[in-house]
Amino acid sequence: MKKLALRLFVITGLLASNFQILTLRTEAFFVGFGGAGAGDIIIRRGQEEKVIPAMPAPGNLKAVAVTRTRIDLTWQDNSIDELGFRIERKSTGSAYTEIAVVGANVSFYADSVPDTDKVYCYRVRAYNATGVSEYSNEATISSLPEIPEWHRTDMGCGGDYMYSVAVGNGRNDGVMRVYGANRDGSIYEFTWNNIFSSWTQTYVGSGSGYMMCIAVGAGRNDGVMRVYGASYDGHLYEFTWNETSSSWTKVDVGSGGLGMDCVAIGAGRNDGITRVYGANADFHLYEFSFY
Repeated sequence: MKKLALRLFVITGLLASNFQILTLRTEAFFVGFGGAGAGDIIIRRGQEEKVIPAMPAPGNLKAVAVTRTRIDLTWQDNSIDELGFRIERKSTGSAYTEIAVVGANVSFYADSVPDTDKVYCYRVRAYNATGVSEYSNEATISSLPEIPEWHRTDMGCGGDYMYSVAVGNGRNDGVMRVYGANRDGSIYEFTWNNIFSSWTQTYVGSGSGYMMCIAVGAGRNDGVMRVYGASYDGHLYEFTWNETSSSWTKVDVGSGGLGMDCVAIGAGRNDGITRVYGANADFHLYEFSFY
C-alpha cells in the first residue's frame, strides 16, 4: 500500500460521504489506497483509520407495492463511474441474496415476489471494475395491499379461431351472457354459473361459412333481445331463444354480394327504430329493417 505523509496546517471541509475534517493544525496524516475495495481511500491519523469507498453508495432507496406480487424499487444514483447496481433482497427468516443486476445510470427495478405473506427488505450498491460501494439504506415492505389486478379465465372454445365477441341479454331473460363468433361457422353462448364458479358453453347456431362477427340487441325493434351473426357466406343470421322448447330459432335476415364481415344493431336513422346493419366484403353496408 502506497503511503503519503502530509503535514496539514488548516483543512476544513467535507472529504467524502459522512467524513468531516475539522480545522486541524500541525497534524501528520497518512493517505493510501486499498481496503475493502481496490479503489478505496484510506486516511490514517495515529491509531485512527478511515476507509472512504471509491464510489458513494446509492441513496434514498424506496420500495412501493404496485400489486400483490410486484414491488417497485427506486434509488438515487450518487456515483459517476459505476458499471451498474447490484440489488439484494431478503424475506422473513432469510438472509440477503442478490436478485438482480442493472446497468449504469439505472435507478429503477420491478421485483416479482413469490410469497405475498412475507416481509421483504431491499438494499442496493453500485459496482465498477475496481470494487463495490457501501450499501444504500434498507427499504422494507411489511405488507402487500389488496391491489386489484387482472386475472385470466378460460371460458371455453369453439372448433376454430374465435373471430368476434359480444355481451348481452341474448335470451331476453334479464341474464347477461357472452357470445362468440367462431371460424367453424358457429355462434357459442357462455353463461356464468355462480354455484360452480364456472362457465357453461351452449351452441347457438351456425351459418354456412365462417361466423365473422356477432351482436346482441332488439333488432326487430320489438324489445326482444336476439343474437345476430355475420357469416362469410354473405348472410346475416338472427337467433331467437325459445323458452318453451329451450332451443334457438335461426332466421336468415338477408345477404350482400360477398362475405358479411361485421354486424351492428341500433337506431341508425335516428328515428327511434332499431335496425340491423351489416358490413360486406363487396364494399357495401346493408341495413335490415323488420316490418
